[in-house]
Amino acid sequence: MAVLGAAMLGVSGGMGYLGMFSAVLGGMFLIMFGILAVIEFVIAGALFSGKQWGRIIVIVLSIISLIIGLASIVGNPFSVLTLVLDAVVLWYMWRPHVIAYFNETSQPSYQFTQPSAEQKKNLAMDIIKERYAKGEINKEDFDKMKEDLKD
Repeated sequence: MAVLGAAMLGVSGGMGYLGMFSAVLGGMFLIMFGILAVIEFVIAGALFSGKQWGRIIVIVLSIISLIIGLASIVGNPFSVLTLVLDAVVLWYMWRPHVIAYFNETSQPSYQFTQPSAEQKKNLAMDIIKERYAKGEINKEDFDKMKEDLKD
């Protein structure tokens, strides 16, 4: 939209060609940074929800940034700050509790295990107690079922 508006303004003579070019360039930067912001929010959401792929992306991007920072340290002494930040991020992402968090949340939470015989008996007893409380079975049936469960 910004690019189209800037182009229309330039065509109508409201600004010179240089002004139109800078407006179009600004609109393209706006779109590019908007896309980057959406990508960063998706990665942040993955980190907060414990997705393993989010952790991997952060590690890869930190390594790339570390390499670029090392390559540009001669011409840019402020890249030392980037190097320190990347080193801290990499160190933190490899901490045992962080690895455990991402491994824990990436596993399905519905792991089914077979109930033990005691658990089955307790479940059956709970069911017949509930049926007796609702009046679905009488006292004799309840006592008979209770005796069957004891065996």
